Amino acid sequence: MSITLLRPRRRALLILVYGASFALVIVTALALDIVVGQHVSSTAVESTVAADRSLVRSFAGRTLTASDLAPAGPGADRSAIVRADLAALVNHGDGILQLKIHSVSGSILFSDRAVLEGTTRVDVSLQQAIAGGQSVANLETADESDSATVGAPEGSKLIEEYLPIVDGGGRVQAVFEIYRDAGPVLAAADASQRDVLIVTSVAAIVLTILLHLIFRAAQTRLSRQTDELVEAQRRDALTGMLNHGTAVGLLAAQIEDARADGRAVGVALAFGCLRSACHRSHCE
Repeated sequence: MSITLLRPRRRALLILVYGASFALVIVTALALDIVVGQHVSSTAVESTVAADRSLVRSFAGRTLTASDLAPAGPGADRSAIVRADLAALVNHGDGILQLKIHSVSGSILFSDRAVLEGTTRVDVSLQQAIAGGQSVANLETADESDSATVGAPEGSKLIEEYLPIVDGGGRVQAVFEIYRDAGPVLAAADASQRDVLIVTSVAAIVLTILLHLIFRAAQTRLSRQTDELVEAQRRDALTGMLNHGTAVGLLAAQIEDARADGRAVGVALAFGCLRSACHRSHCE
């Protein structure tokens, strides 16, 4: 009876341990997947912004003049020259989809698309770049707000950057707005997430094998010890023979079986004596 009760309990314990281990692995994998994806995305965006800051400084120093950023704005000839240079950057094929240069009032001074020049649309990110003099970057969908003018497929992901042009005194003179294809950034994040899932899946398989081997060895040892304990309770420690209680129990079971089948049962009792010094007097 004790063996019958213990073994189901062991199986339930094994199931509980396996379940808890797998739950821990799954939760860890999901958490790592989310954290790694966000970290890779943010790191890639930051790297892109850093590279584009250098691009903006180079473009401003090479192409723009003080009069281009003056309150009166550029003339038609200058607009055409700057627009052509911006279009050349867009057509370079490094992921830039659209370029704009905003004045500090929010109006668009230059763009690779002439139709956008002279329009005004001040959003929160642009205001932050103008007020703080710091770069601002966001991930957007192509059909959101003014990103619809980029011409990217609807629903595709874009990186929107606002990069201030600052003079020697730290004053913001204008703000570059850059739209980039976010596909490569998100692809890198997806690849990292896949790697995390692969690593955690392999770890789960290894954990399963180890748990199986460990618990199988423990189960085998416990079963052997239980059988030895039960067998020790049934036998005499000195002679190794069945003890009185076990013998009587087996005899009673045989008699009951014989009665149920209508068979006769013969019982023989044999007495023995240990020929030791302390028992010799009782045997003689």
